[in-house]
Amino acid sequence: MKNYYIIRTRYNVDDFVKESRVAVGWSDIDFTKYTDNQDRLLEEVKKHYYSGDDMSPNIRGRKLGEIKRFINIQKDDIIIVPSYRSFYIGYATGKFEYDQSSHDIDLSNQLIVDFKKDENNEPIPFARDGKNTALTTKL
Repeated sequence: MKNYYIIRTRYNVDDFVKESRVAVGWSDIDFTKYTDNQDRLLEEVKKHYYSGDDMSPNIRGRKLGEIKRFINIQKDDIIIVPSYRSFYIGYATGKFEYDQSSHDIDLSNQLIVDFKKDENNEPIPFARDGKNTALTTKL
């Protein structure tokens, strides 16, 4: 069964989409090194980013949940990426990569996505206008 995920890339959304990628942060830790041990990855992230006594357990849990959802994306899951006044739709390839060159913007942990493309092989941005309000408010 396919799952649906909304992935919000914080910077350069259109550029990442053109490169067939979505990206998340926590760039000090390479998620691809933990593909066989999700619990160890979550412990490393918790220790590195969320270990302070002043860290709210709710925020810590929410952030670790975001990572868990990201790393559990499977091949052919549907990915929705919001962009300014539009969104992109694609299928996950199941291939994760770590891109050191995106460390400065904290977007090194990446997933390759096969986005819907037009006849010029450019990703198609779907306009938010006229779409279901329940969908567009989530984007």
